[in-house]
Amino acid sequence: MGLFLQPLPSIGVPMIINARSGQSIASSVEVATTRTARRRGLLGRASLPAGCAFVLAPCRAVHTIGMRFAIDVLFVDGDGRVLKIVEQMSGWRIAIAPAAAVTIELWSGAVRAMDVHVGDRLALAPAFVERVGRYAPSAITPDNTRPASLGVRPEVKRTPAPAPATALPADSRDREDEQAGSLVA
Repeated sequence: MGLFLQPLPSIGVPMIINARSGQSIASSVEVATTRTARRRGLLGRASLPAGCAFVLAPCRAVHTIGMRFAIDVLFVDGDGRVLKIVEQMSGWRIAIAPAAAVTIELWSGAVRAMDVHVGDRLALAPAFVERVGRYAPSAITPDNTRPASLGVRPEVKRTPAPAPATALPADSRDREDEQAGSLVA
């Protein structure tokens, strides 16, 4: 297993990060590592929503036979380096990258929108952080020394708690109840 997929068992909900730009490419990632899941792929779906990705591993070739929508395809090596990009791959097409270990299918237009280029290094990272200030494992920094270099800020900003409601004197609450009751009757 290459570095790209290495953190997968420890990540509950993965997202894909571009190390060059620090940008999230997909915040919702579905991973297909079994033969059955890879064979089914995106067939039978009406679309692949923006922000979503379908990762096939191992995979060196994909087809869009029978698909009803176009996709962008990234072929990456075991370390997450983008080897080949196929944009707006419509139905009844085949794309192959013999040196690829993993294939990432994205919504059509994702490559341009997320500024992905051949040679970029991608990584799986947790989409949600469990605790404030805790960094989760990353494929780019296996020793976890510089997770902030991905451009992901996992710390949670806390908003101040709302001020407690002031208690009304008992007799003013009774007046409000009487007024409400008279409106209903």
